[in-house]
Order: sequence, then structure tokens, then C-alpha cells
Amino acid sequence: MVDARQATLRLIVFRNSSAQRVDPFGGATSKKSMEPHSDRMGPTVKSYIELPGFAHVFLEESYVLAIVARPSEVSFELDVVLTPEHPKYVAPEVGIYQCYRNGRLDFAGVTDLEWTGQGSPPATDATGEIDYGQIDAMTWDVGRYELEGSWGAMNISATTVGLTLDEHAEIAGDD
Repeated sequence: MVDARQATLRLIVFRNSSAQRVDPFGGATSKKSMEPHSDRMGPTVKSYIELPGFAHVFLEESYVLAIVARPSEVSFELDVVLTPEHPKYVAPEVGIYQCYRNGRLDFAGVTDLEWTGQGSPPATDATGEIDYGQIDAMTWDVGRYELEGSWGAMNISATTVGLTLDEHAEIAGDD
């Protein structure tokens, strides 16, 4: 089990189809850490795993396929990694190290968005699919959320956040 996980607005849309991922490095990845900004978020900053519906997902290993920012909403299209404790977890095939499920991370009622560090080109995996890296860190405190990854860093004020998984399981290796 994994321990607690830890721009300026421009309309930008990154889009990619869902993809099956194979970890060529045997599951080992590097993780960036993000220190919470107590000047913006207060002293009770929490990890995303404390949000309802996030306890058994692993955002640091989930792939960002698209990011959409519109007035009052921000959405991340993801290949979400589920932990074995998640009710929709399916054991991965031989050679696949994670259980992936297509899903979306949605922020609604957005009243403030700061997005910095945009502009990194997407990565292309061994199957030729592109992605924008992972959500390396996500913390929150009462309507305020901070996220960071190779796609940039976001500070979001929103009334709600939710993670929605597609109904059908993504079977790694299917085309």
C-alpha cells in the first residue's frame, strides 16, 4: 500500500484517446513532491486520498490524457490506476503492472484558477499513444486544490471535485 500521497488561466485543451499502458521499467517511476502552500491553503492541507471516492486510486501513476479548462470548470481525462482495494479493480494481465480504468477528475463551480508551467510537450509511450504525464501531487483544504505534474501546476478554487470512472473496464493489451 502506498503512503499518503501527496496559470495564469489560458483556455487550453489537450486531447488524446485512451490507451493501454505498459510499464517498461517494472513499475518503478520517479515521483515529484509538492509542498503545500500554507499561505494560500491554511494549516490543514490534506492529501487527495482523504476526498470521497479517492481512497483507492493512485493519481501519481495515472496518466493525464487531456486537460480542459472552461469558465467554472476544469477536467482531467485520465487513465486512472486503481489499487487492489478498489471495488472496480481487475488484476492486470501478465507484463502489466497496474489496473487502469478510463476516468475523469472534474472540478465544478470554479471561481479561481491559476495554471503555471504550461507548455511541456506530451510524452509518447511504447504504443505510440501520447500523454501529459501524471498528477504528481494533489492536496486540498476546504474548496481549494493544488495539483502539480509535468503538464504544469494548478491552484483551483472550486465548490466540488469528483472522480468518475468509465463503466467498462479497460483491458490492457486490447486494441
